[in-house]
Order: sequence, then structure tokens, then C-alpha cells
Amino acid sequence: MITQLPGIPRIIVVGFLLVGYYYLVKKFLIQIARYFSFHTRSFTTKSKDEIKGVSELVLIVAGHLCFMLFMLWFSGLSISALSLSLEQIPVLIAGIFLGISELAISMFACEIVMAFYESGQTIKTDHSLLKALNLPLIKDSSSWMSSSRGGWIRHHLTAVRVLPFPIAIVLSSVQVACEELVFRAILFSVFADFGKFYTILVSGAYFVLMQALFMQSKRAAMFPMVGALTMAILHGVLFSQTGYIWPLVIAHITFFVVTVM
Repeated sequence: MITQLPGIPRIIVVGFLLVGYYYLVKKFLIQIARYFSFHTRSFTTKSKDEIKGVSELVLIVAGHLCFMLFMLWFSGLSISALSLSLEQIPVLIAGIFLGISELAISMFACEIVMAFYESGQTIKTDHSLLKALNLPLIKDSSSWMSSSRGGWIRHHLTAVRVLPFPIAIVLSSVQVACEELVFRAILFSVFADFGKFYTILVSGAYFVLMQALFMQSKRAAMFPMVGALTMAILHGVLFSQTGYIWPLVIAHITFFVVTVM
């Protein structure tokens, strides 16, 4: 199993698997959804984009489930390790508040990051440091939020608009839950012998980088990556200290639903 590999080769293999799924396989699934939407648009009143968005989400949710199960097998981790233990039940509700808190932290952090980004762009275009320093925190706080709702987030928004709301929420929640299980429970098992700090660092770095895939620009990827960084740190510390994964799944779902839906 993968845990028998030395440190650096193990990091490389995990990176290869993550990029292989999150970029190559998902790209293939998106192409299937595009093909499906093109050939079924005459059988429904829904638009081609709506069919494509819902098809993408359904295929990607199925892909996430398969990838999570594959990583579970490949890591040698027992599926019982992902079960909901009685000890976790009382703190499940805390996951909701954790997710909302992470969203607030992420939005504040993104405001700061975007302020530096806007300042850098102004310096490049106007060559005026004084003017850059006199910028407001950001030009338009809604602009980066709007741009962040493109890319891979769009099919979630389309599903909410097209499908019954409970079904759209369930689909998105399953995808988010799979990500939490992979990047926390499974990867923490894979890198357990690295020590808590390096395990949080490596799994968190992969988690943040995966958020940038299929986003339309650096600006669009900003909030997903900042949010992922916030979550990687907080969830990494909490999971390494408690071993509780399902409250973190609830927090991740809460963060995502409040942000996107």
C-alpha cells in the first residue's frame, strides 16, 4: 500500500493521483456532460447550459464517490474509520457554527488578499505607489465574490436553479463530504508518520491547489483558495487533535452551502 513508500515518493504518488482525478478525470467528465447536453437538448425545455450544469454535477458527484473509495482502498484505511462514532454525535451541531465562522474568516482574509492584489495591479499599470497606497480596501467587494461563482462552482448554482432544492443540496453535500474525507481522514492516514505539522501542511497544500483547477482566472480562484487555506488549517488542527471527521464534514458543507447556494 501507499503508506509503505518513503516520504517524498509518497507525496509524489498522492499528488499524481489527485491531479489525475481532479484535473484529467474531471475534465473527461465535463466533456461527457457537454456531449450529453448537446444530444438531449431537443428532448427537454431546459437550456443546453442547464442540462450541462446538472449533468456535470451528477457525474462529478459519482466521480468523487468512486475516487474517495479508491483512495480509501489505496491507503489501506478501513472504512470503519470513516463511520460516525457515538462520541462525534454531540459535537455535530458545532460543525455548523464552525463552518459559518470559517466563512467569516475566509471573507475577511480574502478582502486583505484582494487589497494587495489590487494594489499590485495598480502599481503595474500606473507606476504610482502613492496612488496604490491610497486605494480603499478593495475596489468592489462584490466583484471578487461574483467572479468566484464561476468555474467549477457554476454547476452547483445551475443545479440549485434547475433541480428541486433538496436534491441539489444533497448532490453538492455528497461532493463536499467526499472531499473532506479524502483530504482529512484519508490523507492524514497516508501521511500519519510525517508528524502532525507536516501532515497538515502537505494535505492542506494539496487541498488548496485543487481549488484552483477549472477556475477561469486567478481572481476567480482567489476566494476558493483562501477559503480552502482557512479550512485546511482549522480542520487539520482539529482532526489531528480529536480524530473526529464528521463534525468537519458538517462544517465544510455549511461553508459551501452558505457561500454558493
